[in-house]
Order: sequence, then structure tokens, then C-alpha cells
Amino acid sequence: MTVKIAWIVSPDSPNVRLEAALKSRFEVHVFHRGIDAYTWMHSGFIPHVVITDEKLPDIDVRELISRFKNSSYYCDIPFIVLPLSTQNARVDALLASGAEDSVPFPVDEEILFLSIRNLL
Repeated sequence: MTVKIAWIVSPDSPNVRLEAALKSRFEVHVFHRGIDAYTWMHSGFIPHVVITDEKLPDIDVRELISRFKNSSYYCDIPFIVLPLSTQNARVDALLASGAEDSVPFPVDEEILFLSIRNLL
């Protein structure tokens, strides 16, 4: 099975290495705005996992997760958030909004891959 990932990454995020690592193992579709990923999914693409930066240019990540989780079509898609900080309150807020996991910056690829495998 080919694992499909929607990755919502901030345009100013320095994740070229991470993008290459993800693409070497998974079918990855990259978006720079949360609403673009949401719209594209409405056209029929259903990923196995959504990975998103905490800071997005167009929408608060908690609002984005809420939109997915409140949809009968997308509520079962797991979210991994890449928070800018490991502060407990911040990570707890992301998990409370519906994210299944978080992997802080700088992202350890092996921890991210383990999280993806565990969520499948």
C-alpha cells in the first residue's frame, strides 16, 4: 500500500531535507496554505495522514484541525503537528484540538516516521 500524506508546510519553513526524506518513503502532496489542502481533498484526494506546521499563513492550525475533525468525510484522518515549541501547554492545546501527535522542531525524521507508522 502506498501511504498518501498531505503536508501543509509554511512557505518560509526550512524543511527541504525533511521534504526529500518524506518523498523517499511516501506519496507526499505539499501545500503552503491549509485551505488549499482542504479544498484539494474535497476534489477526491484522501490522505492517510496530514502533517502540518503549527504556523500557517492563512489559518490557525487549531481551526484547520477542527474543520477536518468536524467533517464526516475527514474526521478519521490523523494529524501530526510540527510545533515550534515543546512547551507542554502549547502541545496540549494542539492535541486537544484534535491532533493525534506532535513532533517538535527541529524534526527528527525517524521520530516522524515512527509517528506515521503508529497512526496507520
